[in-house]
Amino acid sequence: MNLLLPALLFSGMFSSSEVPPNPSPITVVSYLTEQATPYCTESGRTIWADPHFEIGFVRVTASAVPLAPHVQRPIIVHGLVDHVLSPASSSRGRPGTCYIAQMRSDWVISRDGTRARRTPTLPFSTIAVQRAKAWKTLTASLQEDEIEISVRSPISRNIEVRTAIHYEGCMGKPGALAQEIQVSLDPGVDAKFRVPRVRVEGRGVYRAAALSMHALTKDTVFDVNIPLHHIGLSPVRCPTKQ
Repeated sequence: MNLLLPALLFSGMFSSSEVPPNPSPITVVSYLTEQATPYCTESGRTIWADPHFEIGFVRVTASAVPLAPHVQRPIIVHGLVDHVLSPASSSRGRPGTCYIAQMRSDWVISRDGTRARRTPTLPFSTIAVQRAKAWKTLTASLQEDEIEISVRSPISRNIEVRTAIHYEGCMGKPGALAQEIQVSLDPGVDAKFRVPRVRVEGRGVYRAAALSMHALTKDTVFDVNIPLHHIGLSPVRCPTKQ
């Protein structure tokens, strides 16, 4: 049995004692979700507490601006990484769920279901957000049997971004595959590419499900892992058997 504890609101401001050891700000281009921490109680129930936002898999520990309007959308944030997080209370129970699920190695149990890790782990795990805005120039659209991705860089310089479309298996044991594309983003220019809506590999059939983008520089990170239906595309359905 899973219990979801009521969400909390961020006060939204930093205190001087909250400033992380590295004061250099960084820009992160990613995808925002609402998450919580699972605990297994003595009675064998899983509860979800410590509600928080995550940018990719990076926890937001404080924010000077409202983030709720950007949930489940592409986002650009400017902030301080490795922000110190106070230890959570252990009185709720043992950290983690009460059940052990059979999962793929890239799956992560989250408050609202299972997420997949599709980008490399970043060199920081928390961020205190100073500024945030929607990334509106990333879209997906259906063009007959292909999906067209259109992306304009949200930063003011060119950058090479490792990009991939991720496909999920349509039948049998859940499998996945990815089609990688190297994308060069130039300011003010729309980069576009197309990929199949459905792929057949051997005896497997796979539907396009998500987009990932990864780049890491001294002051800018692309860590995008977003379902295609959150950037304008209706969910791709598996073909029916003929």
